[in-house]
Amino acid sequence: MRKLRVFLPEKIMQRIAKFSAEELTIDPKVEELEQAGHRLQSLGWALLPVCGKRPTTPRGVYNATTSPDELSGWIRLASDRVTGLGVACGQSFDVVDIDTHHPDPWIDRILNCYEGPIALTPHGVHLFVLPFASVSAVRPIPAVDVRTRGSYVVIPPSVNADGLPYIWIAPPWESALRPCPCQLRRCLLDAEADIAAHDGLDLPARPLIQSEDRIDRYVDAAVVQMGKDVELADIGRRNRTLYAKAVRCGGYIASGILDPDRASSVLAAAGFRAGLTLRETQATIASGIRAGQSRPWEPRLY
Repeated sequence: MRKLRVFLPEKIMQRIAKFSAEELTIDPKVEELEQAGHRLQSLGWALLPVCGKRPTTPRGVYNATTSPDELSGWIRLASDRVTGLGVACGQSFDVVDIDTHHPDPWIDRILNCYEGPIALTPHGVHLFVLPFASVSAVRPIPAVDVRTRGSYVVIPPSVNADGLPYIWIAPPWESALRPCPCQLRRCLLDAEADIAAHDGLDLPARPLIQSEDRIDRYVDAAVVQMGKDVELADIGRRNRTLYAKAVRCGGYIASGILDPDRASSVLAAAGFRAGLTLRETQATIASGIRAGQSRPWEPRLY
């Protein structure tokens, strides 16, 4: 197994150290995925097969099922490319996805205090927590994503496109769901409140920028990242993501720091690569920019 490049607190490392080399080497077979999936479905989890991180079902997360027979059918239908399982979020639980590529004492404290289900991922950990979020969010605070209704996460026993495994550290049949740790929940809800202040859309908190001559570079980098976010959006969330990014661009345009043609061209290209139709993409971008222009974006200078 390739080495997982993650930094975890001692408490979790001690749990991992108890696993044998065999348990840490994942090469899921169809029968193993079915067996693992049926066990989780007995807890009420709605599952779907994935290849890497992409669903193999035609409607993505909307094909997630609690029926063992239906799951087995989906798995066997794509048995030549299935690498794991995904679980729909937002009904019984939300998922907090924490990137632990770099040591962080704050994240260590969060992980040390959580006693509910935890899965090790190729890039960090998933905490399965009682529902608390109203919208999924990518990086509402550094190194943390939140997945709720309408989204999914990959779960053990799965591997990603590079062959790196997902492993249960505290499986859900042994650890009951618990509330999101208070400190983390408070930070996430504060970030969500900032999003909700603009019709529930993904608007950024105002960053501290050193001087006015750096604003252009900040906005240009932000627009490029927005394009990438649209391209990588989950099936079923692509149009909403495009609209959210268009709203952000509308705020920049209203402030006079982003050219409308630049915003439209980047987002239109991203929408096309994400698989949206030209008509749908153009209408969504125009609607989002109009909405965003009602709230000009103002950076804080220092």
